Amino acid sequence: FKAFFIQDADFGGTNFKNSVSFMETCFGSQVLFRMSSFEMEVYFEDTIFSQKVDFMDAKFKGTVTFIKAKFKGCAWFGLNSFESKISFEEVSFELGANFRGTTFSQNANFREAKFEQQQANFYEVTFNQEVYFGQAVFANGANFIGANFVEGANFDEAKFEQEQANFYGATFNKQVDFGLVVFTNGLSFDNAKFNNILILNGINEGKESKNNNKYDKFIFDLKNAQVERIDYTDAYIPKAKNRETFQVLKNVAIKQNDQIKALDFYVEEMKQYKKELKEDKKAKCIDRFILCFFEKVSYFGTNPLIAIIWILLTNVLFLSVLFLMIDNFEWSRIGSY
Repeated sequence: FKAFFIQDADFGGTNFKNSVSFMETCFGSQVLFRMSSFEMEVYFEDTIFSQKVDFMDAKFKGTVTFIKAKFKGCAWFGLNSFESKISFEEVSFELGANFRGTTFSQNANFREAKFEQQQANFYEVTFNQEVYFGQAVFANGANFIGANFVEGANFDEAKFEQEQANFYGATFNKQVDFGLVVFTNGLSFDNAKFNNILILNGINEGKESKNNNKYDKFIFDLKNAQVERIDYTDAYIPKAKNRETFQVLKNVAIKQNDQIKALDFYVEEMKQYKKELKEDKKAKCIDRFILCFFEKVSYFGTNPLIAIIWILLTNVLFLSVLFLMIDNFEWSRIGSY
């Protein structure tokens, strides 16, 4: 290491007017940069933070580099202001990272970053330019509640393990790419707004994982979401949290003139509705019966062949009963009158 801090290091409130480098530095104890300001470039490349590090309310005006840095304790970046480009590429956060309320004015790069053990917190973060989370690993879920993505967002080939990825109320103004992303637990876009295209191409290893119980816990939620377009090519979405999710997918498919996929989503919507009626103790028995009957006789109105077969069987049964009644009718009694 170029420098080693054995005891706590306190840079709180410091104004760094020139470029500063902590490259290959090891902080053996806690380090504090709370309310510090960096006027020029700052480098933390290959730096090791052995315990808690606090950058709360710090301001970075120049380019910031944390490439391959290791945060072994909690990393606090809440309410930060990054006015230039920032890179957390290949960084590891072993005990969670908190970016709550932070503003990224320029491009932010988290490619191949690893968020281990605790949840990654990006609550109400604003990304004013493009942000990259490609191949990042979220080992214990991620919180993007209320986040604002002004430009493009790229999560291609990222992995969300154990806990769900929560984008409740998030806003995506440009294209957001979740292509080939793995969601082991769940994905929530409840109340989210997509003003451009949402790419879900090949999520959860695509249709090849259909017979794989690896994604049994995956639950998708699009309730109350506003979506313009979706690329769902080869996306594996086995379960939804509510039927509104399949309603949104169906309506988007109709908007995209994809009638076949719209029918598929409609069937899943009806299946989910049937499940909800079954679990709802206050639901009327007649509603359950009608929906079950509708499924049996026409697969929710999507399979005319089943309906035709039922009509033929009904006619055959009716005629059989009729002929049986005629055959057993005592015609001799008619002659006696």
